[in-house]
Amino acid sequence: MTSTTAASSSRDDEPIHIELELVRAEAADDAFAFRFARQTYLVRGAQGSYETTELPWSRELLRDLEEVRTPDRDPATVARVGELLRELLDPAGWSRHEATIVEARASRRRVHITIRSAAAELYALPWELLTLRADGQHLGALDHVLLRYAWPGTATVSAEPEAIDGPGRVLVAWSAGGGGVPAAEQTKAIERAASATERDDAVEVLPNASYGSIADALEAAAATGRPFRALHLLCHGAEVGSTFGLSLDAEDDGRPAVVDAGRLQQLLAPHAHALRLVVVAACDGGNMGQPGNRIGSVAQRLHRAGVQYVIASRYPLSARGSTRMAGALYQALLEGESVERGFVEARTAASREVSQLDWASLQLYARPEDGDRGHVLVPPTAPKAAPEPAPSPEPAVAVTAPTTDVLASAPPPTPRTSRWVAYLAVASTTIIAVFLILAFIPDEYLEEDPEEDDYPAAVVGTTTPGSSEGIEDERATYETYDTFAETHGTYADTYETYADTHETNGDTAAEPEREQVTVSKQNKTTKPPRANPAITTTRPSKRCGSGIKELVRDSLPSSGGRYDLEAWAREDGRVVLGKCPDCGDAAGKAKSGLQKIKSSTLTSNWKDELPCRTTIDWQ
Repeated sequence: MTSTTAASSSRDDEPIHIELELVRAEAADDAFAFRFARQTYLVRGAQGSYETTELPWSRELLRDLEEVRTPDRDPATVARVGELLRELLDPAGWSRHEATIVEARASRRRVHITIRSAAAELYALPWELLTLRADGQHLGALDHVLLRYAWPGTATVSAEPEAIDGPGRVLVAWSAGGGGVPAAEQTKAIERAASATERDDAVEVLPNASYGSIADALEAAAATGRPFRALHLLCHGAEVGSTFGLSLDAEDDGRPAVVDAGRLQQLLAPHAHALRLVVVAACDGGNMGQPGNRIGSVAQRLHRAGVQYVIASRYPLSARGSTRMAGALYQALLEGESVERGFVEARTAASREVSQLDWASLQLYARPEDGDRGHVLVPPTAPKAAPEPAPSPEPAVAVTAPTTDVLASAPPPTPRTSRWVAYLAVASTTIIAVFLILAFIPDEYLEEDPEEDDYPAAVVGTTTPGSSEGIEDERATYETYDTFAETHGTYADTYETYADTHETNGDTAAEPEREQVTVSKQNKTTKPPRANPAITTTRPSKRCGSGIKELVRDSLPSSGGRYDLEAWAREDGRVVLGKCPDCGDAAGKAKSGLQKIKSSTLTSNWKDELPCRTTIDWQ
């Protein structure tokens, strides 16, 4: 096991990398030479040396692995499998990496773990269930940990620049050939994510997909110069001999066809130069079947063919879980997040389905050599140029004494003459300075201070609900009367409350018409705090991390429906309703829930992420 740690401690910087390289001690050159017996494996250590460990492949282990797949699984079985995986790595120094993971969680660092195994059977193990010794949490349940799989000796097909230039598109191909699928719900979730990011043209749907129709759609898109950058396959998984494939529609109204992993590799490999992401939203899309079979899983074969990113499920995937996963994944990708970050978001969303282990069954096949910020549907934003250093101040000109030669060339003044020359120089300089100051000071600064009654009254005009102009006008008015802020005791309190309500979408709920409020010296109380000009009232460009997202989700009451809600976390830690176009009367409930979030919670735990926005599937 090797690990590399990024030098910076910022959450947005490079993550900590941990790589687990495993190989079978016996018949190491054959990845599929599995024997159903106790096996010895070699795990690469930090200095390149290999440590040995053993795994007892027994019928008891196979029974536990089979039970974990089922909805009525025993939680004790899940824990037992997690402990077995930790014990497998313990002889190779896993405890050091576990300490790194725990410390990274405390300091809010990201950790990317790559499992690269030359023994095919080890991909059948649910590494996401590995438990930490400290608190018993599963590795795949940690929102700061990305777990990915990479097959050794393979590489990603190089992308053609013209094929990945500009925004990308996703082909959503669904088939009910193997039985009903949540096509309407999942398609709507993906299209809703596209609409929320104003990318309605990013999604194309292929209903009743067959092997041939998928091939035709990919080829037609490539012929137009706009090849698909992502393929989302929604269908049923089905057993094919000792492994699993996908059930697709028939070509000519015949029987549905079960396409094995090898044929899918043959279909998609020619498009890998442009097709950078394949999402297999099907049961057992990541299930390799019997350990040691030479076909492998669908996800594994596509990865080995050079597709950059493959997401699939090694277990049965629930309809609601797959829909939550799809919505969260494409929301993140279309907002410009990396596939790595989007996968963690999708896994977190899938974890809300309690009847299944959807979060633990999701797998990401990706190579660490491709980096940690892969963008598929939205080009990566160019890093901000570092600000130019401020010009150094001009060095002070030192006044040096004249040289000996100069002094020798001038006649020495008498002491009286020297003294009067100095007096005249000082007096002349003072008179000129006073004249210049008086010439450039505005007249109003030379007038006497007016009486308090001479101050104009501050008037707040009516503001159209939902309009950002009103907010800016109020802020400008507040700054205009900053010179007599003492008279704003009542107005300042009203202003702060009113400004908060205007940071929500005006379409969600009608605001009462604003009365005119005149502030005079009778309102004078203690001097109110200045409005912080750094607090933005516009939509934050950065997305919040999963920690803030979960906090916002937990604060919301039951909506009585289903809405796409966007909340904004401001620099000061306050969370407001950003937009919820279909909420109607439910917007009031959302606002009330968000107001309960303590700003100190955000500023103390996620200060670096603020300001940010997060989208919630509010139900």
